[in-house]
Amino acid sequence: MKRMSINKTDLNISQQELNSIDDFRKSQDTAVLTVMFTDIQGYTRLTETEGEVYSAELRKHHDDILKREVEKNNRGLIVKFIGDAVMAVFAEPSSAVETALDIQQSLKEFNTRNTQLHDINVRIGLHMGQVSVENNIQIDIFGRHVNRAARIEGLAEGGQILMSYSVFDSAQGWLSSRANIGWELHGDYALKGIDGTTSVYEVLDKNYKTTAKAPKGAIKTSAKVFPKTLVAGLLVLIGAATAFFALRYNFNTEVSFRDFSAQDVVLDNERSLILDGFPADRMRGVVGDPIRKALIEIPRGKHVIHYDVHAGTRYYAEFEVESGENFIKPFFYESRLPALNVRFELEDGQLEGNNEKIEQFTFIEYKDGEKITHEAEIQLRVSSKLESAEAKDVMHRVDWKIVLDGKTVSEDSLLKRHPVTERDSQRGKSTEKLYADDFHDYTYRYYTSMKMMDFTLQSYFLNPSFKHRDQ
Repeated sequence: MKRMSINKTDLNISQQELNSIDDFRKSQDTAVLTVMFTDIQGYTRLTETEGEVYSAELRKHHDDILKREVEKNNRGLIVKFIGDAVMAVFAEPSSAVETALDIQQSLKEFNTRNTQLHDINVRIGLHMGQVSVENNIQIDIFGRHVNRAARIEGLAEGGQILMSYSVFDSAQGWLSSRANIGWELHGDYALKGIDGTTSVYEVLDKNYKTTAKAPKGAIKTSAKVFPKTLVAGLLVLIGAATAFFALRYNFNTEVSFRDFSAQDVVLDNERSLILDGFPADRMRGVVGDPIRKALIEIPRGKHVIHYDVHAGTRYYAEFEVESGENFIKPFFYESRLPALNVRFELEDGQLEGNNEKIEQFTFIEYKDGEKITHEAEIQLRVSSKLESAEAKDVMHRVDWKIVLDGKTVSEDSLLKRHPVTERDSQRGKSTEKLYADDFHDYTYRYYTSMKMMDFTLQSYFLNPSFKHRDQ
């Protein structure tokens, strides 16, 4: 039995839920969220045959498992439970996919241990998109992403994890080292209430699921066929553009990229990498062009390209160009700038306490064509104190130290007082950079609530390939 369709009102986000989503988004310092939508296959029929008491008990087990997996290590946030459905958000698409895989594994283990109960088979849909503009979440934009995630989930069967291309494209590279993960492109589908078509992918853990299954009862679309005259015209334009660049820049090299889908890519830290055609599909080459020619001059020699997935996370790829035709399939590797978060809250009856962390970081910079490896260490300590059990305010103190390549570049402290009974949080961030060079800088942000202080020290690229952080 196909699940009952979810009413549009069920997908509406209350102001309280919106505030929780925005707090989570800001704590992760991102403008992009991945939305997860799930439900239990056959739950309506189960309620009809076994009764509401039995189905409610089964749903409680389901809710406990999903809440545990989604909120593990603060990787996601459950927005709401809608009957047997769950709506959650994640800052990183790879975390969303890993969580989905963990959910299916945990449910499989639960079903194996509890043979006296009906199996809990869950469908999962994922979609990713930007939800924040000028550091303010846009509810209408977020609502569209939620709707698309719900529609993708509606294509799935119990045990399946389906996602849009945006999630697949971002997560696949991050999870490529996990040999047990398989990916499958099912094709383009028309989703109810959504313009255009959506490329639907499936991820599966080969340890317990070996076969991908295309959605049933859904409208699958085929690739658009362009008129021959239009194709000919495009070829003429591309040829003219190529000739123009060849004459103007006196090319003695021709560079094309294979299966290249990254966007906002920068070449040699100087200029945008401009390619013809459309982004290629990494799985089957049916979406976009598998080979895309560079429309800018790339001379002979060694080069590096990069693109940013976060204001503090960058993907790099090195390649070399020789005379004549070059077909490049770049291998990207990740470099993360230092970031550390410490949170501490006084327990009932506790007058003082602290939490501290020390972490080392390694990250990469390319300067004048040379690869430079940096070593950094962040020391962070959050301490809180009440003058007495009757005190109305708690004093929070943060001490930090930043060591970059063996040299202390910032060492200071911050004091903040907060009312013990004040639940509303106070937020703040550094108005001046703690340290900056021509590559990156360091700043902090914090929030306090009652007896709790949460403090994050973060480094950002000074010249990101997209405008992502607050200015």
